[in-house]
Amino acid sequence: MRYPAWQRRQVTEGWRRAVEAARPGGTHGWRHDLDLILGYKRAQSVFTDVVREAVSLGRAAGSPGPRVALAAVRLHGILSAAVLPLGLDSVPGPAEIGTALVRWGRAHTEEGHLPGTL
Repeated sequence: MRYPAWQRRQVTEGWRRAVEAARPGGTHGWRHDLDLILGYKRAQSVFTDVVREAVSLGRAAGSPGPRVALAAVRLHGILSAAVLPLGLDSVPGPAEIGTALVRWGRAHTEEGHLPGTL
């Protein structure tokens, strides 16, 4: 999904030609359908990406620092890309996301089972 624009056009056109060859007329309305499926995939990936970022921090998630700040910036970008398909009115800023990561990390450390650390 993160193709450069030129490659996205190339992949899209290749897909469109293959579908049309297999099922003539099967690409009717493809632009609308493609927007819907890409939105769905962006929304779906938010959950995986948030968990992946949080778990990858390990014990660093329990205290503010550069790793948490970088993860927060990445998550802000991920959420921003999914605003429309998720129906969000706004996206928390990186500082708010960082605070949430630290709070999550501390809660899981206190419970004694921070994911990704045994």
